[in-house]
Amino acid sequence: KTLSVTMYESFSVQAFVGMLSDAVHAALPRAKVTWHTTPLAYAETLLRISDEDHATVIDVGGEVTDVMVLSHQSIAYVGSIPVGARTIQRALITGKDGSLADSASRLSMFARGELAQKDMESLAAALTKAAEPWRVGFLDILAEAGNTVPVSHRVFVVGERDELPWFSRVVSLVETRGQRPQSTIVTADFLGSALTYGENGIFDASLALDALFFHMRGMKHTHTTGTDPVLYSVQ
Repeated sequence: KTLSVTMYESFSVQAFVGMLSDAVHAALPRAKVTWHTTPLAYAETLLRISDEDHATVIDVGGEVTDVMVLSHQSIAYVGSIPVGARTIQRALITGKDGSLADSASRLSMFARGELAQKDMESLAAALTKAAEPWRVGFLDILAEAGNTVPVSHRVFVVGERDELPWFSRVVSLVETRGQRPQSTIVTADFLGSALTYGENGIFDASLALDALFFHMRGMKHTHTTGTDPVLYSVQ
């Protein structure tokens, strides 16, 4: 005999809002500026395209990872982990001559299976150790969110193209109730025919989801609909 209402609100520094609004109005004086946040854009777009009812979205940044728990096709919980892809890359730097670029290169080769077997095993162990703070933070978020809503094992991972293949290994380290996440990396193939890139267009998962968000509101746009694809990237 109780009712629970989850309200999602976001805030920004007024000076930042004013700066961007002024820049838009300097070019387009009569333009209407509408603000949307990443959790809202990602949640609505991914739920529409995947036709899922429950899911978890992981937005991997350089030093911070945002996590969105979606339930009944709405945002149920938003949290963040103070660990990102660059944080983990930095923890894997070895030797006095090691660098962030070298660490990133080795992780890319690891994801493609291009290292020698001994090096693959060594880097896998090092990655597990370096990613432990991220794993603990993610489990804390799932536990807190799980106090009020069911948490799905269906996970969508959004981030930089070069980092996602190996970061999916980090996500797979998490185990809850004897199950590991069923993670899907948001790639151009995943979005299917919903987008078109123009000549020499470059795919970026974050910008692609944002573009779809603004074109899909109020309509059903999935992989299989006959809707014209959204043009999002041109050079």
